[in-house]
Amino acid sequence: MSLAALALLACSRGDAPKAGPGPVPTAATPVTATATATAPAASASGPVVEPAGAEAAVYEKDPLVSAKAIGHTSVVLKLRFKSGKVAAFKPTSRRGGGRYRGEVAAYRLAQALGIGDRVPPAYVVQLPGSALRAALGDGAKLYDDEVLPGKSGNVQGALIPWVEKLTFPPFEREPWIHRWKGWLTGGELPKGADAALAGAFSILVMFDYLTANFDRFSGGNIGQTDQGILFIDNDGAFLPALHPEAQKKNEERLLATRRFSRSFVAHLRELRDFPLGLSAVFGVDREGAPLLAASVVEGVKTRLDKLVAHVEATHTAADSVDVEPFE
Repeated sequence: MSLAALALLACSRGDAPKAGPGPVPTAATPVTATATATAPAASASGPVVEPAGAEAAVYEKDPLVSAKAIGHTSVVLKLRFKSGKVAAFKPTSRRGGGRYRGEVAAYRLAQALGIGDRVPPAYVVQLPGSALRAALGDGAKLYDDEVLPGKSGNVQGALIPWVEKLTFPPFEREPWIHRWKGWLTGGELPKGADAALAGAFSILVMFDYLTANFDRFSGGNIGQTDQGILFIDNDGAFLPALHPEAQKKNEERLLATRRFSRSFVAHLRELRDFPLGLSAVFGVDREGAPLLAASVVEGVKTRLDKLVAHVEATHTAADSVDVEPFE
C-alpha cells in the first residue's frame, strides 16, 4: 500500500472492521494502483485492523493436497492446494520462532517504498494444523518436531505464492560482486540493461540495511525472473536482536554506495516523514497483534534516519557528481 493510500484510508476509518476479503496486488502491479493485501490502515491512536486480503483468504479456504519440506536451515514447506495453487509456507516453528514475520514485513515495507515488484508477496495466514500435518504424509514427523500451532489448532505463518521461472544468477560471487559494487561506488556508469541492474542493486543495499537482513549474501537469496531481480528469503530481517557482524557488513556496503535510485530515495524521505509512523506500515498479524515488536519498529526508524542522512551527505560531497543517476 502506498503511503498516500494508507493515510487516506486512515482518515476515512475510525473503527477496526471485521475480517473479510479485500483487494490484492501482485508482484508486478504498480504500487500506486494497489493496496497491500494484508497491510492495515492506521489511525492517530494506532493500527486499524484491515480485512484479510482476498488472496490470503483464498489460500486459507483452499483444501491442501500435499506438503513437502524444502527448507535447509529453516522450516519451509511447499504446499499444493486443490485449486492447483502452489505456495511456500513458513510456519511458526521451534527452529524459526516467528521469523516468518520478516517475510511479511519486508513485503509491506516494499509496497510502501514503491518496490513491490522487488519483494515477493507474503501474507500472514492461518492454516488448520491437522490438515497441514496430514498433507505432509510421511513427513509428518517434521510437523510434530518443529511446527507450533496456536491454541485454536491453526498454524500461523507467512504464505508466499510460488514464483515460477525463478533463477539464481551468481550475483553473490565474483566476478559479479566486483562488477556491481563498482557501479555503485563511483566506477564507470553502466548503460542499458546494466543501468537497470545497477539501480536494483543500489536499492537492495539500502533495503537490506534498513531491514537489518543478516542472511542476504549467504547464497541463493537474490533471484531473477523475466521482470528483474527479486529480493527473496527475507525471514532473516527485522529480528529482535541484530546480528552484529552481518549488520556491520550491511552498513559497510551502504556507506560505500554513492549512487542511488532517485525514486527510491524519494520514497525513503516520504516514509521518514510519514505522520502515521512505521507501525502503520507494518500493521498487524491475523490475530490483530502488531506484526513487529515496538522495539523492532524503532530500530527500523533509527536506520531509516541514518540511511537518508547518508544519501544527503553523499549528495553534498564534492566527489558525488554522479549521485542518484538511476531512476
